[in-house]
Amino acid sequence: MKKVSKNKLMSIIGIVIIVSVLLLAGCFEEDGEKSIKAVKIAPKDMKASLDSGDIAGYVAWEPYCSDSVVGGVGKTLHLSGEIWPGHPCCVVAVEKNFASSNPDLVKHFLKAHMEATTWMVNALADNTSMEYSLLVDIAVDFTARDEAVVKEALSHMTYVYLLTEDFYDGLKEYTDKLIEFEIVTDDKISERGYEDTEDFVDKYVDETYLQDAATVTPTSTSLGTVRVGYLLGDLHQLAYPVAKNSDVGGGKSLFEKYGVTVTDASGAPYSNGGDEMDHFEAGDVDMGYLGSAPAVLKHLNAGINTMILAQVNNEGSAIIVAESIDSLKDLRGKKFGIPGFSTVQYFLLRMIAEEENIKVST
Repeated sequence: MKKVSKNKLMSIIGIVIIVSVLLLAGCFEEDGEKSIKAVKIAPKDMKASLDSGDIAGYVAWEPYCSDSVVGGVGKTLHLSGEIWPGHPCCVVAVEKNFASSNPDLVKHFLKAHMEATTWMVNALADNTSMEYSLLVDIAVDFTARDEAVVKEALSHMTYVYLLTEDFYDGLKEYTDKLIEFEIVTDDKISERGYEDTEDFVDKYVDETYLQDAATVTPTSTSLGTVRVGYLLGDLHQLAYPVAKNSDVGGGKSLFEKYGVTVTDASGAPYSNGGDEMDHFEAGDVDMGYLGSAPAVLKHLNAGINTMILAQVNNEGSAIIVAESIDSLKDLRGKKFGIPGFSTVQYFLLRMIAEEENIKVST
């Protein structure tokens, strides 16, 4: 048998010792590092899962973020605006065939949405006003959360209906990232009839309905019924219950003011935007409030026949963690709750993890 020199033997022993230390420290694993283990959890269950220790953190929208913070269950590690300032979030989407068959009904629906959003912005500008108190009451009822949670959550919210240049840029950036992260393949863009991501965003977002809605006036004529999709207790989508509130509308709802009858779509409220898009595909939803992310992802990957007509809000999400977690690196090797793989919240997690060279596994 060939003898191993003393120096070579010492080198081998040294390597073994180093590898052993790295393994014990949790720094040497397959692919060179631990990953954050993303698990799908309904937002309504996230607080309890964090409190029980089933997960070390989660990313969600309001009020599911402030609910844990105000309740002393967790803390905010990152607000979504810190990860991606002014990022696009919820939108009003429509099934294309419904829009082409009912253009006036869609415009009148949007007019109610515009007026509700403007009322909310004004109410939030003065937290001593009667309008602010009414807004909080509507939000408490809609979210089934305590007043303290709602007020904290509203302080992180930005409501907007206009389709701004920043929105277009943000949606293009999101679509480019979907391709970079291999959540959407390049060929899906051309398969859906678009030249590139810029062409896709320009065509998938139709601002003509919103522009025409600006000239809509109140009417006593009923234009028809809209089956509306929305998410469970999602404070981002507060414009929907505001537009349905008769006190806001001065005796009748804003939808009624503009001749629109609204009814919750079959299965609504939904747990996440991906679920809502599936209901669009099933023919259950005419118009809906949901995240721009699942609207884009499901349209490209599944060909669901929708388009975006207006914004609802931007920002308003956060990464919430247990008190023992001080950085994103502390989440490696731990379970982390996400509302769904087609949500902007999952995308935000992927963005910040990529910046810190941390992998996210599913």
